[in-house]
Amino acid sequence: MKIANLAVITLALSLVSCDQASQLLSKWQRDVVMKRYGLDLDKSKQIEQWEKDILKYEKVINEKVEAGAKEAKLYRKIGEAYAGMQMYQPCIDNLQKAIDLGYVSQEIFFIQALCFGNLARQHNWEETYRNNAEAAFLKALSINPDYHRAKLELGMLYFYGFGSLSKFSVNSEKIESSQKEYRDKSIKLVLEYQANLPSKTDGPLILAGMYNAMGKKTDAIRQLQTAVSLFKSNFPKDYEKNEDYKQTLVNLRNLQGKNQ
Repeated sequence: MKIANLAVITLALSLVSCDQASQLLSKWQRDVVMKRYGLDLDKSKQIEQWEKDILKYEKVINEKVEAGAKEAKLYRKIGEAYAGMQMYQPCIDNLQKAIDLGYVSQEIFFIQALCFGNLARQHNWEETYRNNAEAAFLKALSINPDYHRAKLELGMLYFYGFGSLSKFSVNSEKIESSQKEYRDKSIKLVLEYQANLPSKTDGPLILAGMYNAMGKKTDAIRQLQTAVSLFKSNFPKDYEKNEDYKQTLVNLRNLQGKNQ
């Protein structure tokens, strides 16, 4: 409403009785509605018709929303099937279609991240794949900060993808600061994983590999010894037949021999 019009109405109302004022106000309201919508509040049935029309549109919208949700689930299934066949780019593309349709979950971003990570590894840690993997892991963790598996995988990505030891020499201390920062991040993430899932053997085994690559033999030995103990407690009857246990023993003996 314009200020000038409001002032005129206020002045007019002040010069008439209460009944007259009420009638004038009602007439003014009807005139405004008629001018704006072409609707006569006293006689029209248009509101009822509009309400009926809304129901029809709501039905169409609900059908589209339901169809979109079903389509997104199918894209996720297709993406996961491609991931199982190690066809990483088709997996990423189909999962992205599910995301674009509103199907957002920690698992979808996690699977996408794994696929980007595998493509990065296959392409000598190409920057775009590597960055996309990191972004997808971080999205999964933003949905669930306690998604420990994502922390573990992100830690390995940081260590081998961003802090690759093949680019510099540890012994001569020719280490880029950014690479060192990523290695520190990776160790922290894997330690968090290990602290939250202490019965898992993959945490100490991965840490052992990282410490060994960094030249920290004593730390690597300690992690392998932890893994040996976990194999024995997790598989008390047949740990000696476990192939991972056997390989861990071999790695441990080799490191202990080099450390003497």
